[in-house]
Amino acid sequence: MNKLYLYGVIEEKEDRNFGVVDMKKEDPDIIQCASSGELGIIYTHVELEADEEIQATRKNLLNHQKVIERVMESHTILPFSFGLVVETKEDLTKALDDKKEFFSTKLKEIEGKIELNLKGVWNDMGKIYQHIMQTNEEISALKTKLQNQGAPDQADKIELGKKVEYALTLEKERLCDKVINSLAENFEDYRMNKNIAESMFCNLAFMIDASQEAEFDKAVNAVSEELDENITFKYVGPLPPYNFLD
Repeated sequence: MNKLYLYGVIEEKEDRNFGVVDMKKEDPDIIQCASSGELGIIYTHVELEADEEIQATRKNLLNHQKVIERVMESHTILPFSFGLVVETKEDLTKALDDKKEFFSTKLKEIEGKIELNLKGVWNDMGKIYQHIMQTNEEISALKTKLQNQGAPDQADKIELGKKVEYALTLEKERLCDKVINSLAENFEDYRMNKNIAESMFCNLAFMIDASQEAEFDKAVNAVSEELDENITFKYVGPLPPYNFLD
């Protein structure tokens, strides 16, 4: 069954295409734009069974992102989340007409803006735990107590683990606040996302003016130099501002 896979909304008065992408078929699909009035929806045709969904494989997720990045080269795009499918082209124009004001407002809000995702990670967690043990008097005392016990008390071991975990959380918050305080005032907006690894102390999304990307690079490098050598910053972008569309 032929359905339409959706990528996002742009300002566009005419139907057009943006080349090809391989989403599910062996033959590449054409990236098309269906226009209604001042707006257009980016889509491709995809063959799916009645109840079948596009699988969130690495290949399909990358294809989704590549299409959005290609459209970004010439248009501001209000991106859709991965996996949105409709039945017919009439569904597209109805969505554009029904939500015209919402789409137009959001497009104006993000025009000329990009998102950069910044993650801060510790390179060596052993050094972090050693630092906590050495600088936290309560944890240090409890560790010494356990070491002096012939048979370490299980309750004390559990308590030590909880205190270390809490101290690690506080250290993450301290470093994340430092990064935010150094960057947030100079750029448009930011969002805090959940850390996805024990070694990660911040996972931030910044929305900035596209012209500020080089300035953001310098600001991140400056923060990195202020912190110790056990820290690495990684960031991805430019992206459409997914985190700022609520």
